[in-house]
Amino acid sequence: MFSRETINNRHEDSHDIMAVYDLVSDYQEMLATPDTVQALFQLLTTRHALMMDHRMEKRPGVFKEKPNKAGDTLFVTPEELQGTLAQGLEIGQQLSAGLKKAIFMQFLVSECHPFDDGNGRLSRIMMNAEMHSAGLHKLIMPTVHRDSYLNGLRQASQQGKFRALTKVFHQMHLYTASMINWQEYGEAWQAMVLIKFLMSG
Repeated sequence: MFSRETINNRHEDSHDIMAVYDLVSDYQEMLATPDTVQALFQLLTTRHALMMDHRMEKRPGVFKEKPNKAGDTLFVTPEELQGTLAQGLEIGQQLSAGLKKAIFMQFLVSECHPFDDGNGRLSRIMMNAEMHSAGLHKLIMPTVHRDSYLNGLRQASQQGKFRALTKVFHQMHLYTASMINWQEYGEAWQAMVLIKFLMSG
């Protein structure tokens, strides 16, 4: 990622990783949060286009035209997509800036699944923009917490229970806002290895 080199001839995957990194490491970009419906649509389509511009078959920056699902979760239909996003933004604007609004934005985008692919990554980019614009640490979702994150999303979507989802995001915020010096790669790497070792046993 730092050397901008393709990983094992996997051009598209390498670009996906670098594109997300470029977006979330751009401090100016991460200050942009939607205050109108049109601003929301613009941010979603622009960020998706940047993230997926090496995967033309995924129609970068174009809202979905066919229903999509993950497992037994059926997302908002294309016909109801823009109206749901608009109503969701109206609700989100009533929340205070920071973690609450960030979690809401993540769930709104994830639940709507506006595009053919890349929706999970986009939802977390939108969430981190809310965090950064409020002067808070952005959230990292380590692989070890992936199941808890997905289970939380599933419970929120299918049962209307948000406790597990908010808990995992709160924990991840505490993690990224910890004493780890994220500005120094070597120091951060050593700290994460130590944390993994302590957690394993």
